Amino acid sequence: PGTVLAGSQRDAAASLAMVLSGFALLILLAAAANVGGMLLGSGAAERGRAAILLALGAGRSSIIRRHLIEGGALGFAGGACALGVYAWVRTQIVNVALLPTLSLHIDLPFDGRIILLTLGAGVLAGVLLSLGPALWITRLDLAHALRDGSGRAAGAASLSRPRRILVAAQVAISVTLLVGAALFARSVSTLAALDVGFARDGLIAMDFDVEPSGPAPEALPGLAREALARAAAMPGVVAATMSNRAPIDASTPAVSLTTAGSTSRPLDDVTFYLGTAAYFDTVGVPILRGRAFTEDESDREADVAIVNETLASRLWPDGDVLGRGMTLEPEGRTVRIVGVARDSKYRALSEAARPHFYLPTSPNFGQALLVRTRDDARLTIGALQRMLDGVGPGLIGFFPRTLEDHLAIDMLPTKAAARSALLLGVVALLLSATGLYGIVMWFVEVRRREIAVRLALGASTSMVRRLVVRQAMSAAAPGLVIGVAMAVGLAAFGRSMLVGVGPLDPVAIGVGIAAILAVVAAASYLPSRGATRVDPMGALRAS
Repeated sequence: PGTVLAGSQRDAAASLAMVLSGFALLILLAAAANVGGMLLGSGAAERGRAAILLALGAGRSSIIRRHLIEGGALGFAGGACALGVYAWVRTQIVNVALLPTLSLHIDLPFDGRIILLTLGAGVLAGVLLSLGPALWITRLDLAHALRDGSGRAAGAASLSRPRRILVAAQVAISVTLLVGAALFARSVSTLAALDVGFARDGLIAMDFDVEPSGPAPEALPGLAREALARAAAMPGVVAATMSNRAPIDASTPAVSLTTAGSTSRPLDDVTFYLGTAAYFDTVGVPILRGRAFTEDESDREADVAIVNETLASRLWPDGDVLGRGMTLEPEGRTVRIVGVARDSKYRALSEAARPHFYLPTSPNFGQALLVRTRDDARLTIGALQRMLDGVGPGLIGFFPRTLEDHLAIDMLPTKAAARSALLLGVVALLLSATGLYGIVMWFVEVRRREIAVRLALGASTSMVRRLVVRQAMSAAAPGLVIGVAMAVGLAAFGRSMLVGVGPLDPVAIGVGIAAILAVVAAASYLPSRGATRVDPMGALRAS
């Protein structure tokens, strides 16, 4: 119930949770594919044993039950490990330092519901993964399996296709996750270099608080003017102003408005800032037409306004803006336009151009102090704190931050998603490498006699290695194609959430493909070396 996240910030947090949940699901699917392949291999190795048990009168249900119990125990162990990791992680992120002056307290639950859900999910996953191999084992041909002994030859052909499907699924998931990580990284890079409509460097914001034992309420307006004047006169300070919000704030207020005397439907969700006379000099938003507020208009909070380019084109497409009037709803206040400012960002870095206007205001401690400095911003923050101590007792400046600090909060969900996607992508890549390595080793083992014949007939080691690599590529290729298709869909979906992501991002897709090719090469290296060291005579005698 108590949280600093509201409005678009809560929406961003919800979007981040949804994205991370999707990535976690993909990782779970990749892990399930790997465990499924392991259980299939284990089942193939037990076909001979199962055939003997069935021949001795054991029921098929008993064999299935044993495998389900083993799978459930494996899943329970996985759930227990997950709880252990979760218990450690939640202690590490209790306090996350977002900024030098702001920490986020994250209180993750750890109760009976979490424990039951995690252990139950683990057991269910283990049972489901072991069910397929268990049913597959019990459908064997007893006579054939008993003649083969271990059941290896009987199971090799039928096992190859399911293992290939599982490996292809892992590769597809890995490509999707890696492309997602690349897309988020691209978005973070774009946001960091995005034109916000004014200069980022040297801008400082600070909020205020007044202690109960501080100055009397009637003295506060005068002290606010004094604090603003002292801030503007500090060495290295270019300009200072007070505003109802720091630039690019998710809580920027909005109203509805119409042109003066118009009976048309009001224009909704028009954001606005209040600012003292030096607002535009301090923030650095250029005035394209008309003028900025005067000191007198600021002091008496005159009925004048400055609109941005988008709002001017929406209300007056003919371009004749200066001197026009607009009415703010629902209070019915009419203001006269004295200037047009350049479009900038108001609520979020990722927002599209939106209608916005500015109103003059007198200084007060219910606003944020904005300062532009030529000096080091951190040193100026310390000087501002000392300046406030000299204005009057009980005046406190809190949450001081540079604009880059301020924007880091807006970029936090994208950065967190980029880092998480990269971490999960690496995990999925390792799972894919394990799956590919397993299937290539299986290929070398099953076709050992064929490899021996090739070597005996004069095949070179490079030819055998190419054969093994082709096997790995044939297993990975379907997953690569499916993964690229999923990545294209992810990029299309990401356009609505991420900045700087096109309908088809070749760089991100290239990263995913290159990573998978590297995994194929790595997974094929040891098996291919082992294949070239096969003793032809020994392998032929053993077969």
